[in-house]
Amino acid sequence: MPNQDATTLDRCVTDPAYASEQWAFLLEKVTSQDETELEQATEALENCGTVPDAAIKELGRRLQEDLKGLGSQRIYWICTLLGRSGEQSRDFQDRLAAIACDESIELHARERAAWCLGEIGPLLPPVREALRGKIQTSPDRMKRLLQAAVGLLALVLSMGLIVGCDVDPSAIQDSIQQNVPQQNVPLQNGPIAGQSARPTATPPTTGATSSGVPGQFVSTNVAPSNNGAIPQRTQQTILIASFNIQAFGEKKVGDRAMAEKIAAIIRQFDVVGIQEVRAIDQTVIPRLLQYVNAQGAKYDYILGPRLGRSNSKEQYCYIYDTNRLLSSPQASYTVEDNADLLHREPLVARFVTRVPPGYQPFTFSLMNMHTDPDEVKLEMPVMHTVLRGVREYEWATAGEDDVLMMGDLNCEPSKFGPLAQVPGIFWIIQNQPTNTRKTKLYDNIIFDSGLTSEYTGRSGVLDFAAWFGISMEEALTISDHMPVWGEFTLLERPSGASPSVANQPTNGVPFR
Repeated sequence: MPNQDATTLDRCVTDPAYASEQWAFLLEKVTSQDETELEQATEALENCGTVPDAAIKELGRRLQEDLKGLGSQRIYWICTLLGRSGEQSRDFQDRLAAIACDESIELHARERAAWCLGEIGPLLPPVREALRGKIQTSPDRMKRLLQAAVGLLALVLSMGLIVGCDVDPSAIQDSIQQNVPQQNVPLQNGPIAGQSARPTATPPTTGATSSGVPGQFVSTNVAPSNNGAIPQRTQQTILIASFNIQAFGEKKVGDRAMAEKIAAIIRQFDVVGIQEVRAIDQTVIPRLLQYVNAQGAKYDYILGPRLGRSNSKEQYCYIYDTNRLLSSPQASYTVEDNADLLHREPLVARFVTRVPPGYQPFTFSLMNMHTDPDEVKLEMPVMHTVLRGVREYEWATAGEDDVLMMGDLNCEPSKFGPLAQVPGIFWIIQNQPTNTRKTKLYDNIIFDSGLTSEYTGRSGVLDFAAWFGISMEEALTISDHMPVWGEFTLLERPSGASPSVANQPTNGVPFR
């Protein structure tokens, strides 16, 4: 990669406003054969927001070019940038409709053209009729996007649902409460004993443990001495965290100083659900574990399959302290999404705390989720059905009622929609920013406050820029998100209203 290109890409990843100005450069790099260039360009395009007004006409002009020469990846991103510009892109609706209806173009690019048409406002009658003619013969997801574009789909609440759920939020609680005992029930024999995943779920084919990874070494980097707002890890509690490490791949794990900082963050918690592992090379997580375990820690990992509709794929990951928790790749599965409602289907994994003989361990299941920032309006209206499907499956197959949803939802709690109406639902981050610039609340951990009484009421956001004493510019090279965390008891507690949750602020207050 030429030095100037590398410098430009590095700045685009950490500076969305600059990336917006460099849209043409990024469109060239999004088809790069260099994995680092591809992932950086994709990340920059995902986060750059709207392009300058002067760029809209040029983007529309490019869609008039030979589409085969343009390529499906550039078509996808041109449609994405035009869709973000809303009504300003209405002059190009004829061409966008032609792309949406052209079956010689790859499906993910046609779907993005249809999405774009739904974002730019009322369509001309000929365009609307052309799209109507494709609805019945299109795959499920394309059908919904076309229906939304022509105004036949006011909300996504009536869509087909993941793992056979209906859309009544109260039914989520009803169906589980009928069978939940007064005392929580642990996984019989624990997940190591080979609890089976849902038969129709897609197994994480890349899942593996880190045992036997060669090359352990001693880090010379000293972790910060001040642990900020994070509670001290005790023998009575565990810390569960969620962290979007923004395009984690070869570039970050290959930078020793950066990898050591990420490892230091991970070591503050007992288990971390990670979003945005982006690497074709499947050794990046084992290599990160070398840093995490360099000073004698014994963390392991569970890695899900590569997911995504474009040429840039993501993986979910869990990294957990084996001295404190039991789990394994065999105790994980990817939620099935036959209706293609989500860009990246969540990864579920089961965990059991290690406790002395005679004590009842806290057993729980984590559901790792990262919404598509451009399709939050499509994904969040069905998120409660995703959660219901996982909760019902976990109860039916493992007797597990403690299901914690975590991740980067790309929206604050006031935009949760039907998810916020589920009886008993509680989110631990209420009014703190979770992005590194401290302007957005996107990341959270969500659970049923009545069932998961193990929550102690302590939670927070790790400001790693202040923790490490580094500049905002340097912090953004690590990630544009900060980890969010919650504290839970090591031992199982009876189900019922948790005083710790009852005393928290009321959910639903918009982030300011």
